[in-house]
Amino acid sequence: MAIGKTDDSRFVVLSGDRYSLPHDISIVKGSASLSSFSYTSNKKIIGSHGGLFPEEVVVGVSVLRKSIQRHPVLVFCLGEGKPKQLGELEITIDNPNSVPLTNLCLYIQELPSFQEGKPLAQEIPANQHCSFKIIIPEVQELPPNQGNNLFLSGELTFRFACLETASAALVAESKIIVKQIFSSGFDIDEFL
Repeated sequence: MAIGKTDDSRFVVLSGDRYSLPHDISIVKGSASLSSFSYTSNKKIIGSHGGLFPEEVVVGVSVLRKSIQRHPVLVFCLGEGKPKQLGELEITIDNPNSVPLTNLCLYIQELPSFQEGKPLAQEIPANQHCSFKIIIPEVQELPPNQGNNLFLSGELTFRFACLETASAALVAESKIIVKQIFSSGFDIDEFL
């Protein structure tokens, strides 16, 4: 290479402004012009580098950023219990990713104790399907003529291997089976 511009067709000129260089630079194009590097046809010196030799190569540099694709995480909840008593909720999480799920927090709109999020101590290993049970502080009483199913909506937030944050919505079939005969709006204590 040589500092400055040349109009010799055997060279490629890199503009200093375009390539963020301190000077314009002329670079020899091929092996045929190696001997003409230091001198022009009238023997004027155009560069002091000494020429471009075969052991000197120009290496292109690329900065690569890893793009990680994550597979969807499935979350299913199924529970049961009697109204105004403790209940049990089984949480099933399917993690098809190559890293574990950490920092789990479950949000369920229909359960007051889960509306602000309930941290879960479990870690879901990579490529695993896990189920575990937790206690519901109080199962809600259902209004009349709704059946025995309290369908649940919400999400599970988590981190992939303690790094990137993500979330997964509860599967639509998530529910709590409420074991109640009927709901009249009266409490049995009112008749005693």
